[in-house]
This record gives sequence, C-alpha cells and structure tokens, in this order.
Amino acid sequence: MPRLYFYPIRFVRKFFWARLKSIHRSMMRTVPQRRVAIDFGCGSGVFLPTLANAFDSVQGIDIEADEAKEIVKAYKLQNVRLINADIYNLNDTGIEKADAIVAADWSTMDFKGYRGRATFIV
Repeated sequence: MPRLYFYPIRFVRKFFWARLKSIHRSMMRTVPQRRVAIDFGCGSGVFLPTLANAFDSVQGIDIEADEAKEIVKAYKLQNVRLINADIYNLNDTGIEKADAIVAADWSTMDFKGYRGRATFIV
C-alpha cells in the first residue's frame, strides 16, 4: 500500500485521499458511458476498487503491478485486468479503447495518442 495514503501526518493523508475523491467526482459528472477505464501507473491499486465499481471494465497498467494484484484479489475485482507494461511502450498490450483515463500520479504523461479516444483524461 502506498505510504502517503496512510501517512502519520493527517494533512498528508487527507490531501492524497481528497485527490482521488475529486477525480472520482469529476469522472462521474463528465463520463456519460462508463464501459472501460484505464488507470495508468496504477501502482498499488488503491484507486482500482473505486474504478471497478464505476466502470464495466478497468485496465490497470504499471511497470510492476504486483501490489495491485493483492487489491484485486482482496476486493474480488473480477472486472479489473492488470497489465505489466512500461507506459511509454504499450505495443502489444491489448489495451482497449477507454471512456476514461486516469493517471493520478503521473504529471508528465503524454496522452496525444489517446485524444479523441477517451471522454475523460486526468
């Protein structure tokens, strides 16, 4: 589990959880069809249960998605597919077209290839 979400300093914890809540609220307002979501850099999978409840299918992509596997198993997220891949080299990963793309912890992501292919990109 990422330490920042359970950090001993309350302000830090609240800030990181508030970011995810804000993304979720924005997504619910702006994404009319919620078939497929992509979580780029899904890391430990902390946002996967929320996405799995809101979308028919979720693709969690990370260079090492092993921690996220624990979340998927613990929450029995049957609609989540984890992909171990470098987000800068996604050839042959079978990523589906998405209605929403989330990259909460990646500020330098280049989504040019996805423009027009997703309703919501954060």
